[in-house]
Amino acid sequence: IDVSGQGVTLRAVVVGTASGAKRSWRPWVENTLGLAILVGTGVALWNRRRAFVELLDASWVDLLAMGALVLVAWIAASAQTWFLFRVERAPIGFGENLAVTLCANFANYLPMRVGTVLRVQYMKQVHGLRYARFGSIFGIRTVLLVSASGLLGGIATIGLWVVEGRPAWALLVTFLGMAVGALIALFVPLPRMRENGRRLSRVWNDFVDGFAAARARPLVSAIVLGLTLLQQLALGVRLHIGFEAFQSDASVWFMLLLAPLVMLVSFVAFTPGGLGLREAAIGYVAYATGRDFNLGLFAGSLDRAVLIALTALLGVPSFIYVWRRLRSSKDYEGSPTESRTGGRSGASLR
Repeated sequence: IDVSGQGVTLRAVVVGTASGAKRSWRPWVENTLGLAILVGTGVALWNRRRAFVELLDASWVDLLAMGALVLVAWIAASAQTWFLFRVERAPIGFGENLAVTLCANFANYLPMRVGTVLRVQYMKQVHGLRYARFGSIFGIRTVLLVSASGLLGGIATIGLWVVEGRPAWALLVTFLGMAVGALIALFVPLPRMRENGRRLSRVWNDFVDGFAAARARPLVSAIVLGLTLLQQLALGVRLHIGFEAFQSDASVWFMLLLAPLVMLVSFVAFTPGGLGLREAAIGYVAYATGRDFNLGLFAGSLDRAVLIALTALLGVPSFIYVWRRLRSSKDYEGSPTESRTGGRSGASLR
């Protein structure tokens, strides 16, 4: 993928061009489905706009608290990557990495969701972190996100069942399966698939590499896992305020259930910024646990409004900062597998 402009080119390495050409229908399917979900969510909100306005009872204190919790979640997410970058000996400052994170958040709302591509290129061009090392960092974060989500979601689902008498069997099986699968993979080495250019083999091998890195560095994994849980808790409290703004009493167990699921949906979303998917997921969880789907949709939309406002406020200047750094930094001339950062040492993830 090449996104070029004013002397800056963002590069993403594409493996398996021939097989990718045969599956050129996939982006069309994803874009069509994403557009349908986005339009459907917009229509649902428009048809319920009167109820939205009548039920909304949010003060400026509520909105400011939600905004502060958005910042907490962003800082926790940035701290995860910064810590892993420092383990890889990439000389990036915390403030600089936070700016890159905010830039990626903003860029993910743009066409093609280029936030991740932009971050990869920035670390390669400015700090010489090779693509393989970034892939290892991405893999370990993915693994720990799945582990934290399965653990927190499973506990919350059981708590919701025991305390409130509201079993959600589909969610319980999903979260327990994630937690058990993650624990097994953390202690038992998984086999790699043969690289044949197919997406499934690449995704599976990324997971295998991530689990291997987590096993090799238990202290690093524990710190990143703690930051992931902090990010999810900040999201849960934020959504709790959102539900209260629509006069709905959301229990602690419900928020603990909602937060990991929303994070997973946002992580795998194929719409810009997860628009539509995230709000629909919140509505589904509300419905699956015996609450009103509309209240979930409303609370998710209010949270989205705060999120977009802060993304525009902080993401745009961060995007400009990153873009200027890319323009002023000389592109690293080495191959994607050789760089001045992330050499094999005791500090490396691999």
